[in-house]
Amino acid sequence: MLAGNPAYEVTGGSITYKGQDLLEMEPEERAHEGIFLAFQYPVEIPGVSNAYFLRAAYNEIRKARGEPVWRRWTSTSSHNSGPAVR
Repeated sequence: MLAGNPAYEVTGGSITYKGQDLLEMEPEERAHEGIFLAFQYPVEIPGVSNAYFLRAAYNEIRKARGEPVWRRWTSTSSHNSGPAVR
C-alpha cells in the first residue's frame, strides 16, 4: 500500500509523508522519495547482485533530486569513488 501496489485499495484515512499526501502520488513518485518495494529474499537474477539493485534504487532517488549518481559502492569500504560525471 505504501509503495503504491494497485492490488490494494485505501478506503479511508490518509498517509502524509514529508508534507505530501502519499496516496495522491504515483508509485514512481513515491520511489523517488525513497519509498519502494524491495524483497528480503529476492529471486536471484544471473549477473544482478543485491548490491547492484540497491545502488540502482539509490541512484534513481539521487537523479530525481537532481543530485549526481554514484559510480561505485563497495560493501568493504565506506569510501566510494564519488559522484559520476553526467
